[in-house]
Amino acid sequence: MGIKIEAIVQFIDLIVDDPVSLPHGLVNPPRKLVPDVVAPNEGGFLVTADDTNITVTRLADESPDSVDVWASSWHTIRREFGSTQPQPGIQPDGSLVPQPFIINQGVSESGEAAVTAKIRALVIQAIPAGVNTKVAFDSIDYDFGGIVNIGLDRFVITEPGRYTVTSKYATTAPGAAFTQQLTIAINGIFVETVEELTASIAFGITPVFASDFNLVAGDFLEVFAFLSAGASTLIANGREPVFAIHSNF
Repeated sequence: MGIKIEAIVQFIDLIVDDPVSLPHGLVNPPRKLVPDVVAPNEGGFLVTADDTNITVTRLADESPDSVDVWASSWHTIRREFGSTQPQPGIQPDGSLVPQPFIINQGVSESGEAAVTAKIRALVIQAIPAGVNTKVAFDSIDYDFGGIVNIGLDRFVITEPGRYTVTSKYATTAPGAAFTQQLTIAINGIFVETVEELTASIAFGITPVFASDFNLVAGDFLEVFAFLSAGASTLIANGREPVFAIHSNF
């Protein structure tokens, strides 16, 4: 015989790298039950547990700042006859280890990408006029899935599926009216472009790209910047170029 004990613990307003502990309440009087973490890094969170609390650490800015953790425990009644050795997977007192896991992230999300990465450019880069220039990235925010090749400023897909790709950059005033473009290239081929147009000298024009692509293993993605007139430089210090991707499977 056995009983099942469950609890859902809600964590809100999580700050990156700041662990928060809340009681899970899994108790089979007079004994407290210790949850076992199945996927401690699922969805950009680190989850640990003891016989009193579940502790969640948000790992990156792109992870939601709230999450629900579900804990479930089976507790069996020991037989007082037969072998004194517990069956595989059962503790000597007859309890089965529960398995908490993340069931909800943020307000409306139900799952997090299995593969997700984000890179940015912290070093100012010159962009000449009239030439598509590949944006150079030098900093990795996170890389869940091992798809970042920072040396070549690209993502390299390892798992086939549908991915959401986002990117942005901003420039200083180029000194002339201009068209500014941001293009995503897959395997070196330009596939989709967004464009910003200004009729006068302007500062900080920022094209923002977001789209979905069906990708296969080995595909690589890069970002290119284009100014129709007047050379410029990419802005750093809070408005630096960013390139992000996450899977939708």
